[in-house]
Amino acid sequence: MQSKMLYYATQATLQNEIVVLRLAMPKSNVEENFEEFLPFFALEFVLCLLLSFMIARVLTASIIKPLKTLTLDNLSQKMPYRELEPFIKALKQEHKAVKNKLKGLEHKQNQMLLLTQNMSDGIILLNKDGKILLVNERAEEYFNAISNLHSIYELKDALFLQKILPLLTLFKKHKKQQTEFVTLGNKECEVVFCPIHSKDKFKGIIIILHDLDAQKQAQKLRREFSANVTHELKTPLTSILASSEMLSNGLVSKEDTQQFLQKIEKEAKRLLEMIDEILRLSFLDEAQDHLPMQTVELKNIIQNVFERLKIIANNNKITLLSDLQECTIRGNGELLENLIYNLCDNAIKYNNKGGFVKVTLKKEQDGICLSVKDNGIGIPKESHKRIFERFYCVDKGRSKQLGGTGLGLSIVKSVAKLHHAKIEVKSKAGKGSEFLFYFP
Repeated sequence: MQSKMLYYATQATLQNEIVVLRLAMPKSNVEENFEEFLPFFALEFVLCLLLSFMIARVLTASIIKPLKTLTLDNLSQKMPYRELEPFIKALKQEHKAVKNKLKGLEHKQNQMLLLTQNMSDGIILLNKDGKILLVNERAEEYFNAISNLHSIYELKDALFLQKILPLLTLFKKHKKQQTEFVTLGNKECEVVFCPIHSKDKFKGIIIILHDLDAQKQAQKLRREFSANVTHELKTPLTSILASSEMLSNGLVSKEDTQQFLQKIEKEAKRLLEMIDEILRLSFLDEAQDHLPMQTVELKNIIQNVFERLKIIANNNKITLLSDLQECTIRGNGELLENLIYNLCDNAIKYNNKGGFVKVTLKKEQDGICLSVKDNGIGIPKESHKRIFERFYCVDKGRSKQLGGTGLGLSIVKSVAKLHHAKIEVKSKAGKGSEFLFYFP
């Protein structure tokens, strides 16, 4: 009895007598049985563990499935877990705040682009390392494919680089702007460097490119315009003065008096028309910032012009044709009517008897196209670039005979420019002309 035993005793009733049942087993037997079944217990434990992992994985996937479909764009969908509602609510508020801030930044960026793209001067914005942050269209004209560049150091114009590279270092210490004169390609430019500092730290440079050639050309055109105005006004005045002197001195016979009076009246009307168009051009030159604009129905304007020109067209045996769609733009109705009237009036005057003038108005993908076409005398190719110049006439003799001033197409160009319309001219001598206007 040296082996250790395991005992178990319990009270029981046997034949109405209380007895005690006592069992005994050697401890070694239990240990042997446990060791025998241990591998089975271990296998069952591993199987239960794997089964629990798989069940937990499936349950977890089903729980987080609604969360996986949750994105910033569908935060409004109903969540199956009420516990997450405060989190979703806070996330919605943050998302809304971020969207509003992005809209504000986008609006400011669009305003900035609108301002810079419509500037007559070139604008380049650099950071402190010379990286290009912004370039407007005018600056792109100075440097080929500048929109594909990432750094000012990639610019190929050596003269420009010689000026700017030392200044990048200089402006890190000094806040004063500097002006340089450089030649970019075949253009002479004034370049203004404006350093940007914030809390005494250098942040970048704004470069303003001003075309001196354009300025000189504008001055030249102004001088030519003044000379032309003097000459063109002097011609009818001289004719009026000469005719009136002959009449007052009794040098005209009674039979010719009426003819001289008609000549004076004709020259006076021509002079008045010329003065009126000069004043209109002057107004258009200064009206860019305060031109009244409203919604304009172009079809109605064209029909009004046809009504005004119907008698002149019939007298010249010209057929007026139209193909008009309903098109509205933001513009000045009076000026647009003046533009269409000038074009149609020219198309009638410089046409052949039995000819036609056709106005087409249609919507296109990028805007509205207005076309004024005729089969008249046409314009020689060498004159295409000059027809919009003030006082320029392809056929001065015919223009004077028809009462032209040489300012009609200049007014047309100015009105088109004020409405941001692009002009295209198609014409051949003896084949007719077509003027196309593309309104955005």
